[in-house]
This record gives sequence, C-alpha cells and structure tokens, in this order.
Amino acid sequence: MSMEALFGKLLAYEHELIQQSHAEETQKKRKGIALKVNFSKEDYKESSSDDEDAKNFSLMVKKFGNFLKRSKDKKVL
Repeated sequence: MSMEALFGKLLAYEHELIQQSHAEETQKKRKGIALKVNFSKEDYKESSSDDEDAKNFSLMVKKFGNFLKRSKDKKVL
C-alpha cells in the first residue's frame, strides 16, 4: 500500500470520527419538555363549551407546530 493511499485512509477515518463525535454532542444537547397539569372534574364542569374547547385545542396545536418549526430552523443555523 502506498503512502498516499494510507494517508487518504487516515484522513477519511479522522473525518468519520469527527462526524460521530459531533453527532453525539448534538444528541446530548437535546432537552425534553415536561408540562405539569393540574386538572379536576370541577374545573372541567365549569369550563367553556366543547366547541370553544375544540377551537382552543386546535389553536394550541397550530402554535406548537409553529414553535417546533422555528426551533428546528434555529438548530440548523
């Protein structure tokens, strides 16, 4: 095996190691989100109608989707 081929393989191996360490670092940086919910039957009985609940839920889902898109875009940069 020539020196050039050996040197090329060494560079490829080092590049692969750098990519693996970078991937491990990004996985370590991820943080989970935990939400605390206080819910009782009395609160539910006093809450708004089902139609308003459905609208509020769909709005929350839409805003959360937008949040995820923005956070994904920030990670790329």
